[in-house]
Parts: sequence; C-alpha cells; structure tokens
Amino acid sequence: MVIQMDKVHMQQIYRNWFDYDKLVSYELKPLAITVFNNVANVFYIYKWNGNTLSDKGRRLEAWVKQDNKWLAIGSLTSSSDTLPSFPYVW
Repeated sequence: MVIQMDKVHMQQIYRNWFDYDKLVSYELKPLAITVFNNVANVFYIYKWNGNTLSDKGRRLEAWVKQDNKWLAIGSLTSSSDTLPSFPYVW
C-alpha cells in the first residue's frame, strides 16, 4: 500500500509526535537527496525541543514517483542519543 504524503501531511505527522509535550521548536537540515530513475532517498538530520523532552538524530525517507507525483514509501529514524558519536553538527 502506498500512501501519498505531501509537505502538510509530513508536518502533521511530526506534530502528532508532540501531542504529549508542548513543541517549542524543531529544525530539519538536509544532507543529501539521491535520485535513481523513479526512486529517491532523502537524508537529513533533525532536532526538536519540547517543554520537557527533546531529541536529535538522523532520518532517511524513501520516495517513489508514480503518475508524476512523489509518494513516500518508507522511512528510518535514528536518535543520536542512542548511537555512538553523532557525526553531524548544527
């Protein structure tokens, strides 16, 4: 099953993660976008702060182009708090 995700939908997903804590700020920093025919991988690091919680890490999203629209097909997030040294800096 492929779910079409646009910018507004992606923002809503991030906001839903913060329902339990008041979101104060979040940042996304693009690292790379690689495109192979009709498939794209998007890599970025993220940082968010809430009233009581915060996190930073890296994220990979996989997208496929169908009928002239880019659709999200998967993602992987790794919090830097659970990894060895975090290689990217703000």
